[in-house]
Amino acid sequence: RDYPKYMTPAGFQRYLRENGKSEIRRRILSLPDPNGAMNYLEGLMSRTWTWGVLPNNCVAFVEEVIAAGGGSWSSYSNCPAAAISDSVEERATRFLNTLENEIYGLYGVPR
Repeated sequence: RDYPKYMTPAGFQRYLRENGKSEIRRRILSLPDPNGAMNYLEGLMSRTWTWGVLPNNCVAFVEEVIAAGGGSWSSYSNCPAAAISDSVEERATRFLNTLENEIYGLYGVPR
């Protein structure tokens, strides 16, 4: 059990470097009520949090803050590496965009 800690961007980079960790990916998402998320985050940071490997881990922590801000993102897995993987929809969209670009290029059609 420990209190969650706030880090500046520089502090986060230092944390990654000193602990041999890396940021896997960042997600851009809609947060309709950022003040709600901030208030909830401040509440979480004022209490101890029991950090777990899969339950109650960093993914669960972020999901709670996003939900408090009215966001809809959640992971299908609490495993950080799987939680940020591209969804099937994202993979299909990327494939179809690539296919479309190749077809346009093949026939010399300007975009």
